[in-house]
Amino acid sequence: MSRMDRKQLLEHYEKQYIHEIESREKLNARVQNPLTIIVAFVGALSFLLQNYGHPGFNLISISFISLFTLSVIAVMVALYFFIKAWHGNHYRFMPSASTNETHRIALQEYYTTHGDGATQAIDKFDDYLMEHYIKYASFNSQCNDKRSLNIHHANGFIIIATGFAFFSFLVFYFGDLDKAKQSKAVEVSIVTPIILKGALMPNDRVTPPPPPPPPPAREIKEGVRPSAPPPKPNGK
Repeated sequence: MSRMDRKQLLEHYEKQYIHEIESREKLNARVQNPLTIIVAFVGALSFLLQNYGHPGFNLISISFISLFTLSVIAVMVALYFFIKAWHGNHYRFMPSASTNETHRIALQEYYTTHGDGATQAIDKFDDYLMEHYIKYASFNSQCNDKRSLNIHHANGFIIIATGFAFFSFLVFYFGDLDKAKQSKAVEVSIVTPIILKGALMPNDRVTPPPPPPPPPAREIKEGVRPSAPPPKPNGK
């Protein structure tokens, strides 16, 4: 293999290594989208739960509870895949530039003393770079593939949760399950009696006292002086 071929091959694997590092940054940006949607879903489901007025177990309430539960499960599964895509992923990078330079100088000193000098040291250093580019690019590629698959699963379950949440909202709205719209019994209590003033009803009239009795008969006995008549009222 000529030196030009080795140089081109080294540049090829270097580009692959850099490509996987750039893919990592793109995945970090992509993983933000499921998080935003999951947070919005949690808010929407919390709204339905807080405003749900349980009317008893009927077809409408059972349909709503079933669809709501399936939506919650789908959101939880999406959250699980999101966490796997966002946290705990391991990447491998090339050592720092100073570390590589120290290694290059050590190779140069070694092969100057024990080998063919600087030319062999450069070849060994190129072999070192190519080996690590291949190893780290392959490792990072597997990590990126796993993260991409987890993001794909998270987006899929978000779509499923969207369907269940949409139908549960339809049942919630058209089934009159909003507790703010449900009619409630109103209790009325009378603290003080109500006094009605004005004309009395016929059954509530006061019975007047009886009229004055007629005067008794005037009796006269012969040979007896008649008694004086009783005094008139008011002394008249």
